[in-house]
Amino acid sequence: MSDFFMDVANKQVANIDAEVARVDAELMKCRVNNDPYEALDLIQQRANLRDSRRALLQEQSDYVAQFNRRAPELTDSEFLALSPERMLQHPEAVEKIFQKSKYYDRADGYDPNSEFSKRFSAGIEEVKRRRARGQ
Repeated sequence: MSDFFMDVANKQVANIDAEVARVDAELMKCRVNNDPYEALDLIQQRANLRDSRRALLQEQSDYVAQFNRRAPELTDSEFLALSPERMLQHPEAVEKIFQKSKYYDRADGYDPNSEFSKRFSAGIEEVKRRRARGQ
């Protein structure tokens, strides 16, 4: 996904990185020429560039976060009202059920390909079959 603002921000980060490299080269010249006064200005310039880069990266992070907002967590009453079919649309609800099992390993998380998840899905299918038969 290409985004205009992210592209511009990435180019600016690259420009700042290039400017930091230039300032570092100038600092080395100051060291060779033993020029502490110019070095002080360059060190301040480098600090300002690093602050600008950090702020720009934070802006990028905030920009991305506004599109990736997490859905609010389910309340207990919403959780209890979910049908088994709808629970599959809410990974946090599935996780809540999984945590109650002694066979569930939290390190696996909700991995749809794990043996535990396959058995859980088979259980959901069994519930659907029984409901269809009227049991």
